[in-house]
Amino acid sequence: MTGPTTPTDLDPHDQQKDADMTAQPTIQTAPPAPSGSGTTGIRIATAVIGGSIALALIGGGAISQYAIAGAASSESTHVIPASITSIDIENAVGDVSVFTTPGAEPSIDIRVDALAMNRMDAPEVEIDGNELSISVPDRDGPCFFGCWGSVTILVELGDLGLDELDVTSDVGTVAVHEGVTVRDLSIESDVGDIHVDLVEATTIDGGAGAGSVRIRAAEETKSITVVSSVGDIEIGVPPGADYDVRASSEVGDVSNDLVGSTSATRSIVATSDVGSISVFVIR
Repeated sequence: MTGPTTPTDLDPHDQQKDADMTAQPTIQTAPPAPSGSGTTGIRIATAVIGGSIALALIGGGAISQYAIAGAASSESTHVIPASITSIDIENAVGDVSVFTTPGAEPSIDIRVDALAMNRMDAPEVEIDGNELSISVPDRDGPCFFGCWGSVTILVELGDLGLDELDVTSDVGTVAVHEGVTVRDLSIESDVGDIHVDLVEATTIDGGAGAGSVRIRAAEETKSITVVSSVGDIEIGVPPGADYDVRASSEVGDVSNDLVGSTSATRSIVATSDVGSISVFVIR
């Protein structure tokens, strides 16, 4: 079976991992933009002065955008120690992809668009005991130019299994791919889709403010809980798996292809304010 498309145009399995780059990301920022009459009557003078100010503002904005666009993006790689059992990721704007390649060295690849640092703080990677955290928070204060940059986070787990994986993205797609092994998986996206494909997780919790949620559960999954404010929910389970399903949508259709049982030891709880819900058997 093939998983959902990785939320980046670049194939994460082909990315080079630089094990020596353990320093914090070096973020390149754009250089500051350069700052910016006889008369034949008061009205003409006012028009000329007003027009000059408008042109100066427009020109300054154009120069600022040009300067920002000319700045280079940055990329950094961090090795994940074998002692790590928990990973927590918080990304303000950008996609997050977690995957595994057998035999590969566990690592984190962080890619920062040149414009991203106009709206977000520099990425931080910290290790506290057995927990690794990646944080790219929104910067406090206004953002006047180039507020559309993003930070892409690619996590290669190799053969590393986890107790906990917690991923949050304010704006962006979050995907956890087939083969990833984790006891408890939690994913949230305020604006963006969530994809979980045959992850060997005991529990899966997903929440989307505005976006679709697609989950294909593995044999190991015992509990699935999904909440979506606006967006469809699709949950696929292995053939023969017995789940107690509780699904409801205030505005949207609900379909359940599973034959429920009062003796089911596994559970699915799915709720959507606006959106359809589909529970089906993986074929």
